[in-house]
Amino acid sequence: MKRTIPFITDVMKAILKDNAKALTYYNSNIKVSPVSKKILAAAEIYNNGELLSKN
Repeated sequence: MKRTIPFITDVMKAILKDNAKALTYYNSNIKVSPVSKKILAAAEIYNNGELLSKN
């Protein structure tokens, strides 16, 4: 069974600790694209419990 883990900086660093290139990319602010901004916004909404249902 898969488990959803909230986005936390410490968790991401632990996941990326074995891959120096991925960690460098994650920590850089150079490659911010519209898609990555949407992903970060979605993660923030999910983590803050701001999801709304139209039902």
